[in-house]
Amino acid sequence: MGGSELKKALQREVATRCKGFWSNQEEAVNSRRKEIEREIAGLEAQIQERQEAACQRLQREILARAQRQASNLRLQAESDLAEQLRQLAAKQLVQLYEENRAIYWERLAKEIPQALWQEVLVGERDVELAAKFFSKVPINVSPKLSGGLIALREGGRICIDNSLQRRLDRYWPILLPRLLEELRTMVNDDATP
Repeated sequence: MGGSELKKALQREVATRCKGFWSNQEEAVNSRRKEIEREIAGLEAQIQERQEAACQRLQREILARAQRQASNLRLQAESDLAEQLRQLAAKQLVQLYEENRAIYWERLAKEIPQALWQEVLVGERDVELAAKFFSKVPINVSPKLSGGLIALREGGRICIDNSLQRRLDRYWPILLPRLLEELRTMVNDDATP
């Protein structure tokens, strides 16, 4: 074998090995490319899942916040409505009282237990009625009273408050839920087609 044949044999061997090397490298590159593509697809899926989870979490938070705000608005509206209803009830009670002042005042006065009262407080318009009913007791005017009376004894330690305001205070916790329920029913009946 001569030098030229050796050279050609070496060149063929180098060419074959280079081809094999390049083929192996191309396979490795293609394999790595496929791995990278799978990793990218996996990362994209993770990102998508995380985005969806974040969106769902954000939606839940927004919904919860909106529900809390709606609940607070409803409570405030009911509180405002309750206050307006109470003021209206107080006005109506006074109007009813004014229609038959003498009859209502006498009924309220008769509910007061018999005792040695030291003082009776009444509204300005009820002084004459009180003087007839409690002739031996000092009658004093209380500008806060729009109807009814307050009987005092033992320096105010014993107090029977049978004023319109006190009666409304006493019955309001029972009356308010009924009024609100009736209003809800009326609103719901009007809202349905």
